Amino acid sequence: MKIYQVMIDVNRLRGTTYLDWQDHTDEMGRRGVPLAACWRTLALMSYKPKRPFGLFIDIRGGDFILTKQAEKDQVLLDLLEPDGEFLPVTVDGKPMRFHNITRFTDCLDYEKSHWEEQVRAIPRRITHPRFNPEKVPIGTMFRLMEYPGPRYIATDPTVAPTADLYQWYHHQGYSGLLFKLMWDSDKPEELVRF
Repeated sequence: MKIYQVMIDVNRLRGTTYLDWQDHTDEMGRRGVPLAACWRTLALMSYKPKRPFGLFIDIRGGDFILTKQAEKDQVLLDLLEPDGEFLPVTVDGKPMRFHNITRFTDCLDYEKSHWEEQVRAIPRRITHPRFNPEKVPIGTMFRLMEYPGPRYIATDPTVAPTADLYQWYHHQGYSGLLFKLMWDSDKPEELVRF
């Protein structure tokens, strides 16, 4: 099993900016919380219009909007759905869906992870994570309870591509996401900095 941090390549693809950010400050600040009950369609405007849209559009660090290409891939939608919820947004006046991750996982191995040094009364943080493989959800995106911003994905080559988002993404030849290797179960002692 390998665990990757998942990011959109914002240096190559078009991103978005808010038109009505003030109306959604409270909702967007609550990562991991289902928002469907209080959600109003968020209006966004793309920037860097000469850049192409990818499979996903960056809404803000770690959050994704599905483009029309993503919406056409039912396997992709089926792999994303268990992680969270799809919420309506508009980008340049066109309807799209924001993927709000509500799956948080407590899969860090606290004892084997590396921690920063204690500085006065400031709480220590993990700098180099190690994971408990039995607690990691395979094939779908998740976030860590302690570090709610980034998205992660665990992949296992023994799982069929239709049940593993990382494999499906590569099987389909998609581009636009960056995958930073965070941990490899074949090399568990080689830890990568968050």
